[in-house]
Amino acid sequence: PSASYVPSVELLNERDVEVHLIEPFLLRLGYEPKDWVRQMPVKMGRGERNYPDYAIGAKAKRGEESAKMILESKFQLSAQSEFTDAFYQAKSYALRLQSKTLAMAAREGVWVFPLQNGSFDIREFVHKGWGELNHPDHFHEVLRLIGRDEVFG
Repeated sequence: PSASYVPSVELLNERDVEVHLIEPFLLRLGYEPKDWVRQMPVKMGRGERNYPDYAIGAKAKRGEESAKMILESKFQLSAQSEFTDAFYQAKSYALRLQSKTLAMAAREGVWVFPLQNGSFDIREFVHKGWGELNHPDHFHEVLRLIGRDEVFG
């Protein structure tokens, strides 16, 4: 399906980004709502509960939680400090859940970080703006990096 990623609605907060950009993007990638868990509770540290925004291909068995991909959503990531903070937050979830892919999304677009040598590198990513994802070549580049077949294969 083709979908435009430049919504005709005003984005006012993080939930607007999720509803109008991220969830349509996940659907276009071939996922269904049953394929992701939003705000999945994850115990990290001393009883501390954290909630990755989207855990795709998740298994929520207590003590054995995992997810093939983590997608962290933010309203915007225009400042380097916002980007860095969001990356390290998402990286902690992805490593804890043994994810193969880490992604972040905000109103500026999608960033995909592939797993390399057992970790994720803040300098190694592909970024596409929402408008760019309307172009088949850019969309397929992101689809290949996300490795949807690996999530369910």
